[in-house]
Amino acid sequence: MLELTENKNSFLKKFFAVYFKVSLKRNFYRVNVKGLDILRELKDNCSEKNIPVIVCVNHSNWWDGVLLNWISNYLFKKDSYCLMDTVDLRKHRYFNRIGALPLERNNKFNSYRSLKYCTELLKNKNRYLWIFPQGEILPNEKIPFRFFNGISFLTEKLDEFDMLCVFFEYRFTSEQRPEIFVEFFRSFHRSDLRKYSRKELTSFLEELFSEKAVDFAERYAENELKDYEILLQGKKSINERKITRSFQD
Repeated sequence: MLELTENKNSFLKKFFAVYFKVSLKRNFYRVNVKGLDILRELKDNCSEKNIPVIVCVNHSNWWDGVLLNWISNYLFKKDSYCLMDTVDLRKHRYFNRIGALPLERNNKFNSYRSLKYCTELLKNKNRYLWIFPQGEILPNEKIPFRFFNGISFLTEKLDEFDMLCVFFEYRFTSEQRPEIFVEFFRSFHRSDLRKYSRKELTSFLEELFSEKAVDFAERYAENELKDYEILLQGKKSINERKITRSFQD
């Protein structure tokens, strides 16, 4: 049974923290990151004030769930959760025991119940909640982005919070395996967002992420991604390995 609960299985949490890291190293050449200064400033502010963080992120790949779990353990190092569609969560129930909360978008009552639970989960606590406002996996090339109003609901109900905008992208470069690019590109205080209505905030975030997707695509095409730092190095490509063969007549 899928639960709305803040209680995690400590053994599974530790196990998957290691397992997901190994999986990323095995399947990707490396994980690259940009905007760590934005993340550090936000972390310091929210830790000092003991306020929650809403993490708004695009959803273009199955690996997003693995990646956000690893980032939560490696970079956030705080009590972190994510909202996950019930259909996907039923396929991967272990996520429910390591911080994934079910969201049934096709049922208004259950959606409201999940979002209301999240407001209580976050209130007056320095916790992190990841949300995929697109609601489904969609390619980043599908512009403009279209978001649901879940984040806007939370911003109306919470008195204090910071919001962190994160962009995920997966690309092949010059290596055998694909690379992951993570950018922490904007952060907002509660006071920055008060001027928006629910629909206006959703539209603002749609535009913000659409612009980021276009910007990344242009920089990728021009090979201008050297300002990313290597966060995790995966397996070497074949051309980087030293292979010695001996032949006998």
